[in-house]
Amino acid sequence: MGGLLDTVGVPSGLANSDNCSVAAAFDGTYFYTMQGGLNACAGSTLQVFDPPAPDGFPGAPPADATLMATKTIKDAGGSLVSISVVDWDPSRSTPGNVMLWGAFADEVFLIDIGDPSVDGDALATFQFDADVGGNVLVDGLAWDPADDTLYYSPDVDCNVYQFGLGTGGQALGGLLNTVTPENNAGESDCAVSGVAIGANLGDGTGTLYIGRNGQSEIRRINKSTGAFISTFATTHGRVEDLVCDPVTYAPLEAILAKDAYGGPILDPTNLPFYEAFEVEVGTCPLPEPPEITLDPPDAENEFGDDHTVTATVTAGGQPLVGVLVSFALTAGPNSPQVSDPGECSVDPNCNTDANGQVSWTYTGAGGLGTDTIVACFTDETGEERCAEASKDWVDTTPPVAACTESVNPSGNNVPPAGSTTPPGNKGGQNEDGFYHLAAEDEGNVDPNPAIWVTDSLASAVFGPFYTNTTVKLTQSPDEPPSSKPMGGPNSAVAAHIILPGEPQIYAVDFSGNQSAYVTCFVPPPPK
Repeated sequence: MGGLLDTVGVPSGLANSDNCSVAAAFDGTYFYTMQGGLNACAGSTLQVFDPPAPDGFPGAPPADATLMATKTIKDAGGSLVSISVVDWDPSRSTPGNVMLWGAFADEVFLIDIGDPSVDGDALATFQFDADVGGNVLVDGLAWDPADDTLYYSPDVDCNVYQFGLGTGGQALGGLLNTVTPENNAGESDCAVSGVAIGANLGDGTGTLYIGRNGQSEIRRINKSTGAFISTFATTHGRVEDLVCDPVTYAPLEAILAKDAYGGPILDPTNLPFYEAFEVEVGTCPLPEPPEITLDPPDAENEFGDDHTVTATVTAGGQPLVGVLVSFALTAGPNSPQVSDPGECSVDPNCNTDANGQVSWTYTGAGGLGTDTIVACFTDETGEERCAEASKDWVDTTPPVAACTESVNPSGNNVPPAGSTTPPGNKGGQNEDGFYHLAAEDEGNVDPNPAIWVTDSLASAVFGPFYTNTTVKLTQSPDEPPSSKPMGGPNSAVAAHIILPGEPQIYAVDFSGNQSAYVTCFVPPPPK
């Protein structure tokens, strides 16, 4: 480990003799540094570079990275903000909005650079005063994904300082630890320039990599105590900030060490560069890519009800805020259908809230079956990421059956009978027994449920009949149950049904839901 993999030029755009730049950050795609100048190696112009493919010749002359964009760092009032060192924070970045930590002169900022591939302004928001003194030039800054803390080191300092960032019960800007790096003799020898998070040792001990100003040394130390672990690499340049790169040299991983001047101070032949040194695999894991989930992943609802799905967008387990999510029904009885602005909640326009969540509701009015619901967003690399859920629309509501007095076979009149409305003088009985059968399914899920005729003794079942069918019902305790056609081919009555018990009907829809029994009152013959 520690072998030189590559030397990469990062042209500053300034006269080479006038440039001092110590910043180094990498987001898995781009390398970030500051166009420093000689004023304490700080400036307000952030440069975004696309690293070249490894050139196979680790030493000079370096292959230059490609300048993709420059960002002018300003505060909310539009004033320029000087920054000397930066590091990427994937947990606070969202698709299209890269967030960097930045520092200079004891001040720490969170910098929203937006789309890193486009020129423009970057918004620096002050977070806290480090208040540790030392050189105004800060050349060591490393965000730690293990506990969401920030390691900070002024130029040629004796210490690396760990600060809380307002999560996990830590105060924003609260000093958590002061790490004093030691040499192999157990002595503090200062000259710290640059810091990067290292992999844990086999026993779980956390580690840091530190650069040592003017010593051409990168050293590995205990993350908590500063105790010496090993000398990692010897640099050819004046080592400043450090950052991990698990992408450019894959399957190898690298520590990138930014050189301050690109050669001797004020030398017009200087070529700004960084060096890449091989580090053990697993030192520089990129955060897990952002993902989206849908809840509930599957569900069952009654036809005609509303159904709500909630999308949650996270990266590394942290919610992503302000992400636009699109919902669509891609298959099923309610498809095709998509979410439109104004249809979501909490944000009507379907952007995620502080919990990384947004919900969409639709009505299952298209029929029975299974909908496929897909929710998608586009991440900061332009890749669309989606989640899928299913929704079963079912019918569990039984139909309603009814029998009302109706016409005789001629179809021209309803024979007069006693009062058919209980209690009445005939107790609700239809003495002639002509009944119109009907059944209705809620929501018209089944437009024509089947109707069956039986009796209170369950002696037989006849049917199916359907709505608008007229039958004659006769209760005859002494005759066997029977059903036969009544009248000629033009008869308005479909059948004459004789039952020993009180005639009843019920309806069954195509989902198998059965209605309650309905009694169709007729008097038994006189004894």
